[in-house]
Parts: sequence; C-alpha cells; structure tokens
Amino acid sequence: MFDRVSELDTRSLWRIFVAASMVLGIVAAYVSTGDLLPSLVLGWLFAIAVAVVFTALISGVRHVRTRFAGERVEQ
Repeated sequence: MFDRVSELDTRSLWRIFVAASMVLGIVAAYVSTGDLLPSLVLGWLFAIAVAVVFTALISGVRHVRTRFAGERVEQ
C-alpha cells in the first residue's frame, strides 16, 4: 500500500487533498444546512480556502528556508 503512495507525484497528491477537502466541506455543510445546493457551494469554497491557505503556508516555508540557507529567493 505504501509503495503506491510513494509512486504518486506531488500534483496528484495535491489534487487528492483538494478533492478530499471539497468532499469534507460538502458533507459538513449538508449536515449543518440540510440543503444540497448551498452545501455544494460551501464545499467548493471550503476547498478553495484550504488550497489557498496551504499554498501560502508552503510558499512561506520555502521562503524562510531559502533565507536561512543564504540563497536568493525566486519569485
């Protein structure tokens, strides 16, 4: 099982993560609202928010790492 996970590239793992976030957001919104259409919209917005936050977090970590390594940060 872990061999298959290690064969996945970063882009595939990112897509799986965002899809799982969207499903989680849809289910959580449906449980709280009981309506399907708002749940789809809220789940989609939750996935976008999660993707933006983690992208910013990863970018910030890379920026800090390169600063401490003394390398120039590419933008």
